Amino acid sequence: MKKVVLVLLVLFLSCKNNKHPDLNNGQVIVQQTNKNIKETIADNQNSFTIEELIGQKLIGMESNQDDKENDPYKKYSVDFTGACYSSDLCVIEVNKNQLAISNYYDPKIKVKIDIENIISEDNKLILKLKNDSLTKLTLTKFINDLSLYKIEINGSSVTEEIRMSKYIANENIISKFGGIDCGNFDG
Repeated sequence: MKKVVLVLLVLFLSCKNNKHPDLNNGQVIVQQTNKNIKETIADNQNSFTIEELIGQKLIGMESNQDDKENDPYKKYSVDFTGACYSSDLCVIEVNKNQLAISNYYDPKIKVKIDIENIISEDNKLILKLKNDSLTKLTLTKFINDLSLYKIEINGSSVTEEIRMSKYIANENIISKFGGIDCGNFDG
């Protein structure tokens, strides 16, 4: 009996001397768990998903200077060849089920392709397509602060009236890259 009383007394005194009662320890654990959840969510939000592209018009871009250029607004511009020479500049619009590729100057020239599968890998979005000529479109986000993407295609262009550019950017930001201005170009 003396042993039981001694154990109870030791337990009572150890709880009384605890600077952090169980309630506070529980709160610390909950706060730490919530912090970890927020970090996980933030990490997942940095991955490239199709939701970033839905509702955007993506315009064909080109790299117009040496790869050593650090300023993306100087290095990239609207695809001048497609915009001014042949008027076949591409516009890409994406939704969860379909990819629409059209001509910037003649939106009636449009090809719609069903998306078979979507794969998101870090900064890449791979769209596997149900099309004989264009089977896969890979978009790589390479400047996180901008909606600027590199394009890789498997297959061939969907039509000669639309030039598939090497890069695309959101239509809302192309003016920062110089916009579309062919000046007095006669073609």
